[in-house]
Amino acid sequence: MLLKRILIFSLFIFNIGSSYGQKISIGAGVYSIDAKVGNSKTNVSNAGAYRIQYHSKIHDQFELLLGYNIIMESIYTGDKGFGPFIGFSYYPFGSKTVSQANILNLSILNIKKFNPYLYMGFSQRQYQSVKAAYSGFSFGSGLEIGWNKEIAFFGDIQYATLDGPNEGEATEFVAITGIMYNY
Repeated sequence: MLLKRILIFSLFIFNIGSSYGQKISIGAGVYSIDAKVGNSKTNVSNAGAYRIQYHSKIHDQFELLLGYNIIMESIYTGDKGFGPFIGFSYYPFGSKTVSQANILNLSILNIKKFNPYLYMGFSQRQYQSVKAAYSGFSFGSGLEIGWNKEIAFFGDIQYATLDGPNEGEATEFVAITGIMYNY
């Protein structure tokens, strides 16, 4: 009993052990885009949103995000929009969905079942059909669900306002679910 109390005390007070700080995620989902160029307006909604993203812990509650998004008119064919994303995510309960502490021959694994987050960043899209680049800010929120010490699932929604050439503007709403690897 005394050993258990010492271990718990040292975990919380001295922060002994290691934890995962880097993640990579890949996901797929649905999107809706409202675009306007001059007096012309259009709306496209479909499955066919894809994202790969690298997460790097920069503080207990913050991560740097570097990603690449692909949006396809049909699930895998048709007009495409693609481009990079850079941003920050904020985890109100800490960015570690999975953490592990090792003391001597004892290993303690903590997996959060639900870990919500908010994020914001800068997105750029190159749309094939109009041969133009749009860029702007995006905001979103999501939820990580821990499964084991290396794998977590996630789901998030993102809203982006993008501006382009010829008085073009677009708003993008994307919902993505996927898998995240902690290393």
